[in-house]
Amino acid sequence: MSDMKRRTASSDTDHSAKSNSKVLSSYYDSLLTLKEDLQLAQSMRSRSMVLMAGGIGAGLVISVIAVVHPAVALVWAAMPLVLACFAAKNYIRAGKVWRNIERRTEYYKRGIDRLTGAWQGRARTGEEFARKNHLYQTDLNVIGEGSLFELLCTVRSEFGAERLADYLLEPISLAESKSRQMAVGELRGNSSLRERMSSLVDFRSEDASFSTFRGWLSLPHLVCPGWLRPLLLLSSGCSLLLGIGLLSHIFLSGLTLAVLGGMVAFKITVAGRVDAWAEFEALQAIAGYAYEEPDAIFPELLDGAPIFETTQLGHPLLDGDSCVRNDIAFNPRSQFYLMTGSNMAGKSTILRTIGLDAVIAFAGGPIRASQAKLSSMAICSSLTLSDSLLDGRSKFLAEVTRLGETIKLARSGRAVLFLIDEILSGTSSRDRTRSVASIVKALADCGAVGAISTHDHSLCKTIYPSAGSGVLFHMESPVPDDPLLFDYLLKPGGGNQLQR
Repeated sequence: MSDMKRRTASSDTDHSAKSNSKVLSSYYDSLLTLKEDLQLAQSMRSRSMVLMAGGIGAGLVISVIAVVHPAVALVWAAMPLVLACFAAKNYIRAGKVWRNIERRTEYYKRGIDRLTGAWQGRARTGEEFARKNHLYQTDLNVIGEGSLFELLCTVRSEFGAERLADYLLEPISLAESKSRQMAVGELRGNSSLRERMSSLVDFRSEDASFSTFRGWLSLPHLVCPGWLRPLLLLSSGCSLLLGIGLLSHIFLSGLTLAVLGGMVAFKITVAGRVDAWAEFEALQAIAGYAYEEPDAIFPELLDGAPIFETTQLGHPLLDGDSCVRNDIAFNPRSQFYLMTGSNMAGKSTILRTIGLDAVIAFAGGPIRASQAKLSSMAICSSLTLSDSLLDGRSKFLAEVTRLGETIKLARSGRAVLFLIDEILSGTSSRDRTRSVASIVKALADCGAVGAISTHDHSLCKTIYPSAGSGVLFHMESPVPDDPLLFDYLLKPGGGNQLQR
């Protein structure tokens, strides 16, 4: 059975690598084309600069000659100056083209980094959008360096970044997940649109924060004198024509907004457009991930009892070549997995794989799997909790608090997906056995599904037989003589350690 799973995992990895290589090849081809276009733009800019300097110089020389020799008409100096004006116009135009190509080039370079596994630490981490006491954002690496947010974030505006964080951190209805899934499916193949969006100026470079915009929306009514409005509209039109920033592509300049802030209808219109743009950018970010993962599938989203059934599920943050896949099935017949195994065997990675793919699925994206069925659930995790001197809490207290929040949420009637690593490892074996039995019963009675890992093999012997809806799994080396040769595959039963 294990040999078959290893062969299947290897086959799926090879197929995924071939599919990703097509996307990677197209990105390299686009970079080569952009490099040629960039050279043309730089050449045009250089020629324009030479003509501009030559025209200005010639105009000055002719002007001096006209002053010294009245026979030479001063009007002849205007001709090279007109040529210099045209050259200046071409210089500005070439500069815009050059900056546009540079932004598009950066888009493809970041795409290549993602496809080659070199993307960590090179983009936004989303830490400014972190929620206090969130139930999974830190445990599952949703926010922070090397996180899911960093992998997905290709947005150009602060609005889009905040909306993407909302997608990944806020619970939504099943209907909303389905709606997002349909939108991402339509946008998935439109890579040319994402390239054009990447050429927009980064909104953050203008030091314009979303909170400032919200503050403007809440300003009281202001009366703008009639004589001042034409001047403001003129300044706004100039900024729009010059293309000063992404802000000018969405609404008028900041000065106009401040003075016209009391116009309720205008505010509603602007707020609606910004909201639509934020939604569009977040969907495009997920669609970009979907495009770069051509073998990822959209899970079937179901109503009813909690269910999480996947075949060949893979971790979304790992490089495709090193991603080992496993089958997962949480349903009323197998509500939870009780997993045992030594350190480095892959238990924590399995838990994060389940959680991160659930986050992506609920946000409307595809996941690394060959088949998948999910119902709408709240995700609760306890993986990386630690002592906090600032809050005066030990790791054990933090874990107990998180488990209490999970049970409370399950008892409120919400469907819950729980992921617990090394459950109650900070207490004695006897106390742990009694406490875990109570926790498992409370979660199972509420219909919650999920997985629990432990090093305590005695816990498996006492808890598993009494948990009728639980399934026992282990992770260990397939070679008895080499206990550190892990294959990272889930195997049924307690393994060799439990048998001893």
